[in-house]
Formats: sequence, C-alpha cells, structure tokens
Amino acid sequence: VDPEREYAALVELLGGEVIYMSENSGTHINPLDLTENPDSDDKEYDPVKAKLDFLLSFFSAIMGDAEITPIQKTIIDSVMHSAYRNYPKPTLREYYDELLKYEQEASDETRPAAAYLRQTLHLYVHGSMNVFAHETNVNIHKRIVSYDIKELGKSMQTLAMMIVLENIWDRVAKNRAKGVKTHIM
Repeated sequence: VDPEREYAALVELLGGEVIYMSENSGTHINPLDLTENPDSDDKEYDPVKAKLDFLLSFFSAIMGDAEITPIQKTIIDSVMHSAYRNYPKPTLREYYDELLKYEQEASDETRPAAAYLRQTLHLYVHGSMNVFAHETNVNIHKRIVSYDIKELGKSMQTLAMMIVLENIWDRVAKNRAKGVKTHIM
C-alpha cells in the first residue's frame, strides 16, 4: 500500500503493477471477485460462502454507525448467493440489481430492511463513490503489486483499505499453499 507514491516508479521498473485507486481513476478492483481455494485438500471450501464475511464488513462500513440486523445479514447472504448464481463474475452493480429484485419480491416484513440496504449501497454503485462497482481491470497477480490510494477521498479510504486487505490476504493464502513467501510493505 503506497499512500504517498513513494514506490510507484520502482514497482513499474521491476515490471510490477501499480493500481491507482481514486474516484477519477480508470483502474478498478472488483470486491466481489472470488478467491480460489488456497488449500486444494479442503473439499468443503465454498468461495461464495467465504465472501459473506467480507460483504458483512463492507455493509457495516458503508452503513456507518448503524448496526447490521440479523434480517439484514440474511438478506445480504441471500442476495449474494443470487448474484453469484445469476452472473459469472458479479460486480456491486449486479449485486445491487439482485438486491432490488429481492426488495421487490420481499414480504412486507423484510422489504424495509432490503430497501435500506439498497439505498445505502446506491451511492457506491450509481453515485459518486462507485470506484469499486466495476470489473477488475488490473493484474493483481503480478509478482509486485502496489496499491496507490493517495487520490482517494477520505470517505472512501476505509472501504479501499478493506478491499486492498481482502485482496492481499487472498494472495497471502494462495502463496502460503504453494510454499511461497509473501512480503507486505
């Protein structure tokens, strides 16, 4: 993570990938990209189920002080499964569309919770903070990857760090399964 652009030139010189993250950047990381099972012996691993923990943290971050209710957690999980079932590589846009469908088909008891989640997500999908609502268009699998968050607005930094850390953790797990050491600076 390079918040002051100290390493960008070196990373590029070494053939690495610099990921410029900002509201005006053309580079994107899709937070809904699935992680392959880092442990090939674990037959029980389900990458969609593994993504739920991240989505709960994501919604917690964008909801601010509001706590996620059990009903909302169930909705987040149900919509997540629908998004992965209906799209090969869903983004937050497809997740939003599935959440809208869920809301429209929900009972009178759960519709307000789904509507609240959808309205909260709107800013991050169709609004000014849609940085993470696109398909990944950078190579996050290069040997050296630098995440440049210098131009990212203050209100997006928490989300960016969550997504970057999720991305880094996935890579560490994959490398550990291969017996490869990973260095994080």
